[in-house]
Amino acid sequence: MIRTRYLVLFMAIFFVTSLACNAFAGNVEPEFELPPPTFVSTLPSGEEATVSGAAPTVTLPGTGTQVAENTTVPIAGPFATMLVDLNVRTGPGVQYDRVGFLLQGESVPLIGRDPTSGWWKIQCPVAIGGSDCWISGGAQYAQTTNADSVPVAAVPPTPTAPPTPTATPTPEAGTQVAGGTGLLAYADNTGLWVVPLNLGQNPPTAGTPIQLATDTDISQPIISPDGRKVAFLRGNNESNVLGYMNTDGSGGDFLVTSRSIPNASGSADATVLIDQIAWLSDSQSLAFSSQAVNQVGPGAAPQSDLWMAPLNGSPQARFAAGQGGHRFNISPDGARVLFSLPESLVQVNMDGSNRQTVLTFAFVNTASEYAYVPMTQWVGSGNSAVTAVSSQDPWQSDASASLYRIANANALVQGSLPGNILFNPVQWSSDGSKLAYVQFVPDGSNTQTLILADGSGSNGQSYRTGQNLRSFGWNSANAHVLYAGEGFFGVGEVGSTPTEVLIPVGLFDAQWLNNTAYVMSLGTGNVWNLTSGNLTGDTEIVATATGTVQFDVWTP
Repeated sequence: MIRTRYLVLFMAIFFVTSLACNAFAGNVEPEFELPPPTFVSTLPSGEEATVSGAAPTVTLPGTGTQVAENTTVPIAGPFATMLVDLNVRTGPGVQYDRVGFLLQGESVPLIGRDPTSGWWKIQCPVAIGGSDCWISGGAQYAQTTNADSVPVAAVPPTPTAPPTPTATPTPEAGTQVAGGTGLLAYADNTGLWVVPLNLGQNPPTAGTPIQLATDTDISQPIISPDGRKVAFLRGNNESNVLGYMNTDGSGGDFLVTSRSIPNASGSADATVLIDQIAWLSDSQSLAFSSQAVNQVGPGAAPQSDLWMAPLNGSPQARFAAGQGGHRFNISPDGARVLFSLPESLVQVNMDGSNRQTVLTFAFVNTASEYAYVPMTQWVGSGNSAVTAVSSQDPWQSDASASLYRIANANALVQGSLPGNILFNPVQWSSDGSKLAYVQFVPDGSNTQTLILADGSGSNGQSYRTGQNLRSFGWNSANAHVLYAGEGFFGVGEVGSTPTEVLIPVGLFDAQWLNNTAYVMSLGTGNVWNLTSGNLTGDTEIVATATGTVQFDVWTP
């Protein structure tokens, strides 16, 4: 099953068009070559290497010691300054293992060269260690200084190609081994963490946490379907990188940097950022899209592309800019993708064949610069999908949403729901038989109602009325729904009295862990407790995060 994580508060982000971005494997080498830079500065002999505008510090295991912005780094003797993000390998060639990653602007001492390949042997950065660290010698990759006297270095033996990795089968949905282990991955102001969860306890309790990275600018952590890796974005509004770490703490890699993604906007004031990311079902590749962000004024626009980033290989544009959509949703079998656009839904095979517009609708007035696109959800075996499309003016008292089921590239009308769904998307159970949504009718009362209904919208039940209501979806058994309001959270079931718990703090996000347990981020200000809970409302703190926190959960 494809793992896609839409962060809570995505609806708040609705008012900003998705950021763009994209991809290149932290390998700038002949296998994926970038155009040469337009300007290269050469430092006179004896001067210090000053790096201005370098990327923030990277501390992922296996990466080089980084240079902070506007930092002066004295290096005696010959050295090289990175002109692009560049891999570090154990020998002079792409056939050698990749052991780390240097960012554009970083400088490292040169200790050897290989005349045959033109590669440079460098002093291994502290974070990498070892004795053999090499970088590509192409002039478009690194600028050398005082390199004439660098001696010839011995070349390590060519490594034997490793066997092709075999994906670990994912257990069937809903299965759980008694006493088994789940995972919580989260990113906060201290870095990237993984916490084992004891599923034999009710609610689950925490094992020993593992810190995977100490970078403070990590976002969108998502756990792979096999539970062995965590993907994430690292960076800011000017550039970012897609990477992953092994959940056991044994290492990871950068896969793609946004600096390598073509800017299709035509604006010199725009930069490209990686936007939406998702695991493929084999846990060996990631899919991602990009956006172009205006750096001198407001505005960001999806590039409507779709890239594939294999863990072992170079990224490839599966759908070039303009051929995708604002959002993508790949089918569980990886064969098809649904693209959401401001006035249509498009379904196409992943190989580019059988492209069909399955639904068209009127442009939705969001009363902002944000362009509305429908959220889609694959249901059942993945042969069909469901979606809800807002009426043209969701700010009128008669606003509504039309419900559709998409099968065989046809959109069939299922029903309708009253209210504005811009900030409260409809959430179906995994089999599509039930739905939940927070009904907001813009009549001036600001009253919200949690509605539980059949998948077609019929037999609706006004389950809870209140302020600032949010729904976090259904458990995998399609029986219970998790929701929250001002000062409380609750677990509900169609036809049954809800279980609600008062909380004196805010609730930022919540996710189901399995049929009977979930994880929430509870807190206020700068401190958030990641807390597990069960169907009866019992809770257990499993981790404490600081600053902005984003998380994902996984069970076998």
